[in-house]
Amino acid sequence: MNNELMTIQRLIDKEHHFTQGKWLPAKFEEHVRPLVITLEQHLIKEGFDDKSNRRAARLEILRRITRQNLETTNNLSAYQCQTIYGFLVDQESDDYRATEHGKRLLKSITDDLESYGVHKEESAE
Repeated sequence: MNNELMTIQRLIDKEHHFTQGKWLPAKFEEHVRPLVITLEQHLIKEGFDDKSNRRAARLEILRRITRQNLETTNNLSAYQCQTIYGFLVDQESDDYRATEHGKRLLKSITDDLESYGVHKEESAE
């Protein structure tokens, strides 16, 4: 397991110890949408042209990070969305560039997606 993945998982695990504000539901516009856009942009750059494969890839990336069996991005808590987005995106920059840690994390998980049954191209049946 790479260092970036272990780091983000430990950050996500902090929510288990919150005394207040634990597991607050994410608000779509505020929490979920920016994360989805960031992951979609990454997957498009990586050659995931098919929308359903991008969705499957996005969910698998989030499953690997959170260690939860997510059915939808909306199942994430507000803290999880904010933590993952903050790890992936430099919010201090004017153009919201990916952080170096975020780039390495996404690259390593994306490279492993085929072993989890997620493919770039639409399967021909």
